[in-house]
Amino acid sequence: MGAGMTAEHYLAARVLDALLREDYGGVSSRVTRDRDGVAIVLASGRRAGLTPGSPFQDFWTAPDERLRLAEVLDTLREVADPADAEGVAAFAQECRETLTALKARHRLRGEVARRLRERDGLIRYESLAASVDHPLYPTARCRLGVSSGDLPSYAPEFAPEFTMRWTAVPRELATLSRPEPPAWWPRPGDVGLPPGLARTHVLFPVHPLAEPLVAGLPGVLPELSGLVPGRRPYLDVRPTLSMRTVEAGPRVHLKLPLPTSTLGLRNRRSIKPGTLRDGALAESLLRRILLREPGLRATLADEQTYGHAGHEYLGWLVRGLPEGEIVPVAALLAPLPDGDDRLVAHEVAGRHYGGDVRALLDDYLAALLAWNVALFVRYGVALEAHQQNLALLFGDGPMRLLVKDNDGLLASPGRLRAAGLDAPDFSDARMLTDDPYALADVFVTITLHLAAMAVAHGLLPDSGAALVRRALTAALEPYGDDPMARLLRARTLDAARLTGKSMVVAGTLVAKERTGARDVNKFYGTTGPNYLRGARSVDLPAADLTAADLTAADLTAEGTALRALLRCWLREVGGPRGDVRAAGPHLMLRVAGTPVRVRARGGIALRFDDPPECLTEGRWRPLDLPALLALVESDLDGGNEEFAGQVRAGRDAAAAILAARERAAPPADPWLASEQALVAGHPFHPAPKARAGDGWLDYAPEAHARFAPRLLGVRADLVAQDGDTTALDGFGEAPPGYLPLPAHPWQFRLLAAELREPLADGRLVDLGPGPRAVVPTSSVRTVYDPGAGVCLKFSLDVRITNCVRKNAWYELAGAVELTRRLAPVFELLDRRFPGTRWLPEPGYRSAALGTRLLEGLSVIVRTGPWAVCGPGITPVLAAAVAAGAEGVPKAVLARRAADPVAWFEAYAERVAYPVLDAYVRHGVVLEPHVQNVLVGFDADGRPAEVVFRDLEGTKLVTGRHDLTGQPGEVASSLSYDAGRGWDRVAYCLFVNHLAEVAATVAAAATDGTTGPATDPAAKRAADAVANRAADAGGDRLLRDLWAAARASLERYVAVHAPDHAPDRTADRAVGRAAGRDALAPLTRLLAGAPLPAKANLTVRWARAADREAGYVPVANPLAPPGPLPGPLWPEPTHARGRR
Repeated sequence: MGAGMTAEHYLAARVLDALLREDYGGVSSRVTRDRDGVAIVLASGRRAGLTPGSPFQDFWTAPDERLRLAEVLDTLREVADPADAEGVAAFAQECRETLTALKARHRLRGEVARRLRERDGLIRYESLAASVDHPLYPTARCRLGVSSGDLPSYAPEFAPEFTMRWTAVPRELATLSRPEPPAWWPRPGDVGLPPGLARTHVLFPVHPLAEPLVAGLPGVLPELSGLVPGRRPYLDVRPTLSMRTVEAGPRVHLKLPLPTSTLGLRNRRSIKPGTLRDGALAESLLRRILLREPGLRATLADEQTYGHAGHEYLGWLVRGLPEGEIVPVAALLAPLPDGDDRLVAHEVAGRHYGGDVRALLDDYLAALLAWNVALFVRYGVALEAHQQNLALLFGDGPMRLLVKDNDGLLASPGRLRAAGLDAPDFSDARMLTDDPYALADVFVTITLHLAAMAVAHGLLPDSGAALVRRALTAALEPYGDDPMARLLRARTLDAARLTGKSMVVAGTLVAKERTGARDVNKFYGTTGPNYLRGARSVDLPAADLTAADLTAADLTAEGTALRALLRCWLREVGGPRGDVRAAGPHLMLRVAGTPVRVRARGGIALRFDDPPECLTEGRWRPLDLPALLALVESDLDGGNEEFAGQVRAGRDAAAAILAARERAAPPADPWLASEQALVAGHPFHPAPKARAGDGWLDYAPEAHARFAPRLLGVRADLVAQDGDTTALDGFGEAPPGYLPLPAHPWQFRLLAAELREPLADGRLVDLGPGPRAVVPTSSVRTVYDPGAGVCLKFSLDVRITNCVRKNAWYELAGAVELTRRLAPVFELLDRRFPGTRWLPEPGYRSAALGTRLLEGLSVIVRTGPWAVCGPGITPVLAAAVAAGAEGVPKAVLARRAADPVAWFEAYAERVAYPVLDAYVRHGVVLEPHVQNVLVGFDADGRPAEVVFRDLEGTKLVTGRHDLTGQPGEVASSLSYDAGRGWDRVAYCLFVNHLAEVAATVAAAATDGTTGPATDPAAKRAADAVANRAADAGGDRLLRDLWAAARASLERYVAVHAPDHAPDRTADRAVGRAAGRDALAPLTRLLAGAPLPAKANLTVRWARAADREAGYVPVANPLAPPGPLPGPLWPEPTHARGRR
């Protein structure tokens, strides 16, 4: 339930959703659409807001609506047919009893949590599963016929335990599937009856709720006069999710009749004698099929032991469960009782899938759909195996499905005969049909909706449908054009809408005489949206989806991923080896021998005007991402089975971000707006937005997230910290003897297993969400606390681009050490280049609980940018400026448009001079890529200040600094030799930063996206710029921008570094020599030497750490003027193919 939502609000919304989904009484005709949105007009005249978002219906109740149950039921009565008055009254009673059950569960939640903590194994998961509501039926908590006083004693969501009752049945009345009950069965003496009764009677278990009814049977039915009630209870049991089934012992369940109805008035939970035999016959059929299909990962529970006495309340079934760890599928979505927002799925994934919930879901869906598709296509069998009848079984080999309760199976005698199997002799004729559409309806409503999609959407709302689509497509693929496979595709993957069950209508509201339903559990009167058609492909070729299937967000993300991958290949592979040539407006490429062409501008930034095309059968056709991905993988040496998944994950994450942005507002703070504007990500990385794990969207800066960090208390003697951490002390109150430690909520979840013990023994205390929200910045793991005006850099064990973003212990110490060392350096830089700022990292805090938690819980304090910028200055992330993204102030766009060359020259000077001087004079390697630099603009949009941040990438040139006294790993992490340092500076400053900004400036002028020009002189200047930009597609303006940058760098050499002597150097002669050596690479660069570009594609393909990334040479736009346009790559050493 959401914030402020009561049990009544929750139930009322679910009831309204069900009525809309089943369109009872034509209630959907009350839905209105206008400029205020979509709403339904209730009987009271109130407009209740509706919203899309459910996979099972077009609109459902908006999350912020707070409905009263009475107004929903009044609307039901208003639309109801008078003939349904009895059913409407019964449903209202269901609602009232459901509300009572919900309130009781909330009232007793503390006691329930205590009981759950005392349980383990399967029964723990069964009890947890009971805390999750039915995906569709709104009043699943109602047990008609069970009093509110009895519910806590017998309903599984209360985790009770009780003792079974017994009655002795004359042997001549008892029908047993085996000669005698199981060996653990009680003897008459155990239940207070004469031992000799064993010769003439068989003991039958009786649920305590059914005891009064069974005790009264002899008085009603003379043939049952021989029943002898037991005199004392025997056998302590605990109810499973289904309530009428109880755990009777290790791996033994006992199914009993109950005098109640659930999921509708007509769903009585008695046991008709014939269903016991039918279930056993169905199990035997499935076992015969499994003998033929050894590759299917399914295991059947043993349900061959049962007994009945010819009456629906005198029957029982013993279910034997196999060895191994069993986790009910229905439990996967259940919250764990420790209150840390984790689900059972997270716990199971942690044990069996390395913590990857998506991997767990993938494995489950693959097993589920392979099993059910094989049954459907080959044998004409559809199971009623919803999530309550399925479990995950973990043993020595791969996970298997555990299947139980087969008495709702539907089978085709004709299809079974064609497969060489006889149809079972079911007593219930409704279990057999040769109507393939009836079989498909069961598949869609049970297997697809409940067993697959409800689970997938619950675990991964943004990508669950895509995973289901992929698994279903893969399961159907082996069957080709088999008629049953074609039918199933038509009813699922290709259907305009998907069949749904009218559960409330058939179960309670409308009498069977009026619905005509043979089986109230198989009444199909509604349809819903086909979530499979709209699903983003996760690991499938895009050709499986047409453009009509994709949303605007999908298409944008697909194009962005395609361009990024092609840029990477051009820069790192095709260009250096000579597989690229210019031909008019196009670049002509050969990727794995396939001709590809693309229109490009922007110089070395490689901005593509149109989608790339490949030559196929003599025609140029659009090149899509799966095709390019296949070509690139073929073109690279070796193999990497992870690479394609990372590229697709990046695409899907970008699509999810774009969709989320439509529902969220950007921050009012202009700096934060620029931090959260980076939708496309790194333009030269193959998977810039890939995020591992699930739940990441809640913390994504691009989705305009805000969240409260988790606040921990660290016992004072275990605090690990250095430097100034006073900002953390003000973040929240900790108990006496503890210090506060904020943690990223995502990281807190990732570390759950490691935190369990220190939280339990008091070394740490969980203080819950922090007192105020923070805002994530572009790096994801670093957040800004507006209340304190500081940034917090968390550890986050998630791979983003090339790195798992954790704070290594030596980086913690290194941040504080660099803050001490760089303070005088930046003071001197600010004197030489006024407006030079930096964000110190004065301290860190963590918990001394071993390296894993020391690093994982660490947080580095960083000064906020507003604290260092001057009055009237607005800091803007350079990456937003380079991307032409939202979040760049209008004044900046207008100033840039008026005179782009002068603006860019000032920008380049502002950024480059301090970076070069830090390297030349001070032996300090800054990392000025676009994500590490903020540019401070004045009110007129001019670059007036520059702010450098993130000391993790800042290094000290070996031999220029004395690191004596620093631990070896700290000193090593802080040091670069001069050559490596220059490569880092040159790449970050010129290739990653200035080249991207220059390309955006030129493109904006060419495209006319230059901002407003208000006065005539400004308009004339802007027109002149546009004319110059339009010449040669912006190449002439781009050349002018780089010429201005070159002139600026020449001034630096001539004016600012005349003696090349580092400041603060004891030996001036040594200092001048070091300075001359440090300046030499810049001199070579101005002479035309190639620039180094980081090889992100290569390092990802090699699955190497980011520190192993090398550089490839790219053409130098700062080279002395030459013909226009210049080459994009230096002449290849080993050219292969035409130039």
